[in-house]
Amino acid sequence: MRLRAQHAAILYRSVLAYARGDSGATASSLEQAAAFTSQAAGVVARREAHYRFDVTRETGQYANPTVYPFGYLRPAHTLCYWHRRESQVAYLLQNGAAAPVASLDTCGN
Repeated sequence: MRLRAQHAAILYRSVLAYARGDSGATASSLEQAAAFTSQAAGVVARREAHYRFDVTRETGQYANPTVYPFGYLRPAHTLCYWHRRESQVAYLLQNGAAAPVASLDTCGN
């Protein structure tokens, strides 16, 4: 939870720096966010080793009776929400506008 909060905070600071016109701070902020994401990947991998059920079943892609074609822990396994937020901020910094919704990861792939 600490890593997720730090990740979100650094990305918000990056957007605020961009709004102030401080482009130097924004590039380093994205690098810091990516470092938090890498740390989170290690945490996820350690936790997956202790799942009660098969990790492939919990995180894989397959047909099932839900609307989602994947196991319910797939977004955590792929760190989708982390990467998607980074992509949103990077797009804003590069293009000066919000990322088109269709360009964002759906967390199902």
